[in-house]
Amino acid sequence: GWVRVFPHVLTASMANFLFGYHIGVMNGPIEDIARELGFQGNPFLQGLVVSIFIVGAFFGSLGSSALVDYLGCKRTLQIDSIPLILGAFISAQAHSLDEMLLGRFLVGIGIGVNTVLVPIYISEVAPTKYRGTLGTLCQIGTCLGIIAALSLGIPSESDPHWWRTMLYAACVPGFFIVVGMQFAVESPRWLAKVCLHRLIVSFI
Repeated sequence: GWVRVFPHVLTASMANFLFGYHIGVMNGPIEDIARELGFQGNPFLQGLVVSIFIVGAFFGSLGSSALVDYLGCKRTLQIDSIPLILGAFISAQAHSLDEMLLGRFLVGIGIGVNTVLVPIYISEVAPTKYRGTLGTLCQIGTCLGIIAALSLGIPSESDPHWWRTMLYAACVPGFFIVVGMQFAVESPRWLAKVCLHRLIVSFI
């Protein structure tokens, strides 16, 4: 039943939570970030900081299929958490515009891979009867991530440095994915593909 695979699906959907979180995380504190990093009053650079992770997502999505085919969903989700964690950490530590852009771009790469990967993983591990229901966790995770980012951004109205805490917080779900997927099941389709490949090799 669905109970058996729910923890695995929930862990994978944390990637969608991060997608939503990074969509909303810059909304509140962007003025504080611009002031501290020296590009206040420049709407182009402010927009670039907000949106460059979408550029990273484009490149991440291009490479996602090859990673999944070679490593499988489980390992790809774990490896893909590296740019998510590293990007959030670099952004939180940023003392220049370049560092902030690099961090946001790395996050985007991770997001791009996950937006392709997570729906595939959920559809393959979920029982047919509950595939649609469990698949909704992708969208729910994204919405909850946006809500979490906007809620966590409330203290930024009184603390101009609060944005760093918000970006450090984005590292936590990444670690959760790394650890959680270690105990998750692999996609049965990928396992079948690997077994077939090994069988063919053994006959050659």
